[in-house]
Amino acid sequence: MMMNIKKLQQEITGLHFNWLQQVEREIIEGTGHTGRGAVVQAIAVKVLD
Repeated sequence: MMMNIKKLQQEITGLHFNWLQQVEREIIEGTGHTGRGAVVQAIAVKVLD
């Protein structure tokens, strides 16, 4: 799934994002999944009504 900040905010409602950024970084997750990858990093809290 290709995620970006705008799509994440639209799909996950009811959260207040304290930290939200989109970066490219080195990913090492085994022999078949290593190299540069675009990721969205988030820290959020649930908004209480």
